[in-house]
Amino acid sequence: LEPIVTIGREGDLYLNEGFHRLAIVKILNIEQIPVNVLARHKQWQEIRDEIYNTRDIDGKPELKRYISHPDLGDVVSEKT
Repeated sequence: LEPIVTIGREGDLYLNEGFHRLAIVKILNIEQIPVNVLARHKQWQEIRDEIYNTRDIDGKPELKRYISHPDLGDVVSEKT
């Protein structure tokens, strides 16, 4: 089972469940793990939607700063 997170309005990740699994991951120096997203803040979802719907992300620096966010992998992969 993956840890469960919620995502705040600016993309901050909040761990809701899976504290022990996260502790083990940190001990093992694992950089990335899959998680299940329980909920996204409305403002964060609007940012995701805008990135998805923007053709030229390079022309929008206010959106481009989010490109490497782990919750945008599915949105950004469709653009490349």
